[in-house]
Amino acid sequence: LIIGTAGKGIDFAAADSGGSSTSNLLDDYEEGTWTPALTGSTTAGNTTYTTQVGSYEKIGKCVHIQGYIVVNAQGTLDGYVRITGLPYTSSATTNNYGGFSINNGGSLNITAGESLTTWITPNGTTARIRIWNAATGSDNFDDAELTDGADLMFSGTYTST
Repeated sequence: LIIGTAGKGIDFAAADSGGSSTSNLLDDYEEGTWTPALTGSTTAGNTTYTTQVGSYEKIGKCVHIQGYIVVNAQGTLDGYVRITGLPYTSSATTNNYGGFSINNGGSLNITAGESLTTWITPNGTTARIRIWNAATGSDNFDDAELTDGADLMFSGTYTST
C-alpha cells in the first residue's frame, strides 16, 4: 500500500468507539535514529562520549524512543542534567507530560536505593533527569552526581506536537 498524497492514510473511522477521538486516520509513521546528548541547566557544557546512540518509531503523535549514552568526560556541564536532542518536539499541552525510564545506569555518584526517572518538558526536545529516593522523594539529578564513565540506557514514549 503506497499513499502518494499528503494528508491521506488508513482511516479507522468505522471502528470508532464513540469516545472523544478527534481523528481515526493513521497518516504518519516513521522510524529512524537520533543522537542523545547530556546538557546542564546552568552551562550546557562540552561533554564527550564513547557511546551516543538512539532510535525511534513515530506512529501518529506517539513517539517511542530508545537511547544509550556512555560519558567519556563530563567537561564543563553544570547544573541539573538533561537529555537533549529528542527526535520530535513534545506536545505543549501540560496534560501530555511524558517521560521515559532509565533502564540501566552505571558509574553514577548516587546513593544505593536511589533510582533515576525523567520527565519531558512541554513543547521541547529535552528530558529532565530526576533522582527518586523512597525516603526523600524526587529531586534534580545534578552534575555532581554524573561522573566520567557514567552510562545511561533509556526507553519510553511521549506525545509529539
